Amino acid sequence: MSDIKKTGFNPYKDDPTPSESLASMIEEKSKLKEFRLTRTSIKKEEVFVMAIDWEDAEDQGHMNCGLDWEYLNEEDEIEVEDCEDE
Repeated sequence: MSDIKKTGFNPYKDDPTPSESLASMIEEKSKLKEFRLTRTSIKKEEVFVMAIDWEDAEDQGHMNCGLDWEYLNEEDEIEVEDCEDE
């Protein structure tokens, strides 16, 4: 036997009809503002190389695809800009 028949409680009685639900969604959407998000990601990795000087080490980092880079960490920064303020 359902809860409605046992107790008279109807959990769905306050649920809006589909047209009421659509109307409320349209009303909420009209209150929305547009924002532009920009995410800047910085990924840090390291590798150890044998080199004559720092320039040689930097060249090896750029030219040698066989280096085994080790992941250190990643930082994300998100900036928000209100599109209507422009």
